[in-house]
Amino acid sequence: MPKRILAVDDEPSIVKLVTAALTAFTTAQAKWWGINNISCALFGLPVNLIVTVVVSLVTPAPSKEMQDFIDNVRIPKGETLMAEK
Repeated sequence: MPKRILAVDDEPSIVKLVTAALTAFTTAQAKWWGINNISCALFGLPVNLIVTVVVSLVTPAPSKEMQDFIDNVRIPKGETLMAEK
């Protein structure tokens, strides 16, 4: 018979202890500089927009060959499997 490390009565208290520790850890991580995690979008969205614009301006435009390839991939080919009746 396999040996048990914890008794049956100890498991709920261990689960509660681990759950409380994880909750405390994630709450502390979610409140950087006292900002709630949902409010972070107020900062993240403008930063994302600025980074997107800067990267678009700094990187070169794709070649005509690459643009044609992407346009060709987007055009569906073959027979229609599910047509409207």
